[in-house]
Amino acid sequence: MPAALVLDQVSRHFAKQAYAAVDGLSLTVEQGEIVSIVGESGSGKSTMLRLIAGLEVPDSGEVWIGGECVASESAWVPVEKRQVGMVFQDGALFPHLKVADNIIYGLNRRARRQRGEERARELLDLVGLDGFGDRYPSELSGGERQRIALARALAPQPQLLLLDEPFSNLDPALRRELREQVCSILRSVHASALMVTHDTEDATSISDRIAIVRAGKFEQVAEPSDVLVTPANLYCAELFGPAVDLNGKICRPVELALSFEKGKAGAVQGVLRRMQSVNGRSRATVEVNGAIWFVDADSEMQCEPGDTVWVVASSEGSLDQ
Repeated sequence: MPAALVLDQVSRHFAKQAYAAVDGLSLTVEQGEIVSIVGESGSGKSTMLRLIAGLEVPDSGEVWIGGECVASESAWVPVEKRQVGMVFQDGALFPHLKVADNIIYGLNRRARRQRGEERARELLDLVGLDGFGDRYPSELSGGERQRIALARALAPQPQLLLLDEPFSNLDPALRRELREQVCSILRSVHASALMVTHDTEDATSISDRIAIVRAGKFEQVAEPSDVLVTPANLYCAELFGPAVDLNGKICRPVELALSFEKGKAGAVQGVLRRMQSVNGRSRATVEVNGAIWFVDADSEMQCEPGDTVWVVASSEGSLDQ
């Protein structure tokens, strides 16, 4: 069975940018796999989605969806024929259409006529909103609108789903609930999906793999556990929480310790700026060569802001050990 998506050395450069928005990206999303794209604003995430959907034309490289080349130097398949479903930040439902009509909007005329009502009922049941077909989007909550948007994207049974920050407009509690629901729905129908998100918790919670992008290039593509435990570099580590490079070793605060021993092997000198309690642990804020480091510290350590201290790797080790 062909992969749901293959990007082969895809690039896109805009005239006013100093670097390519997407720079030689290669990625494969297998059938039934959920992959999250994580990176800072301006890193190329949205451009990547637009290239896959057919809303942008690549300068070079190839895009394959479900075994079909949809973009290359010699091939171009328009967006409406790419077998791609899309879910946006705000759902983008049509306010003048009832829920059922929104869901079947993406079906062709023949499919709508022959089994539109049946398909709408199937998908409403799938997303847990059975009986909502006659409502309008204005009568739905934010989470309900996103589930209807997902149902609409799934209606034509696309080869690939593209999700662009689908949970970003929701409050934290609803975000977690909807994230679990969406993951369950995607798994139940064995959907292949590529999700763009700024939220690393979204990515680690539902993804089979995470692709970290910076300045149009992938820094790391790996399973969530590998990204967290063995980040490719400091940039990848810092996306998922405080981290520092201690003599070539990437460490989280819990992998660091404070010392007053000047000559201790591997120690880096700094100045203590603050001590505070974080989740029941004492955490020190240390300035090292103008940068701020966070270090988990012994609560009984006798030191004051302004003291010279040394930061060392704790006995628990570092991320890349």
